[in-house]
Amino acid sequence: MIRGMLILVMFGLVGCGHPTSQSPRDVTASGAESVHSTEMAGDMTQPAVGDCRPDTSSGRVEVLSFHTRRRCPTCRAIEQLTREVVSKTFARQVADSLLVLRVVEIDAEPELSERYRVAWSSLLLQGRDTVVNLTRRAFDTARKRPEEFRATLRHEIENLLAR
Repeated sequence: MIRGMLILVMFGLVGCGHPTSQSPRDVTASGAESVHSTEMAGDMTQPAVGDCRPDTSSGRVEVLSFHTRRRCPTCRAIEQLTREVVSKTFARQVADSLLVLRVVEIDAEPELSERYRVAWSSLLLQGRDTVVNLTRRAFDTARKRPEEFRATLRHEIENLLAR
């Protein structure tokens, strides 16, 4: 009975695309996980491969919302709130190509998913020299505390744009 319930719980987490464990990462003031671009977003112990990062030398910031084909309500809420924050708060930066939102289905863009070592639903911000991993924070706040999610996302994007 217990074994069957554990299998159901694991299936639910995998079906949603939410990671079942997280590696330790640096945490920013807002609680986001931050990684320098010499490391990959998924596994912080591996060095980046030569050209595996998009060219952000111009100061452009990319918001990358990765998802699997099968999506839970939290995954959909993360995307909806992310689109809202980017389009409403950063419209000028989007128009000036300083900020780009990319919603990525992992199976449809395997090269990009591999580039960031993403296998599950994830929310990453790519700046000039840093990848900020908001995945855990997004799953913790998007549905039950959406204002907190919006504030965190705004804060992290503003920090990356200011660099």
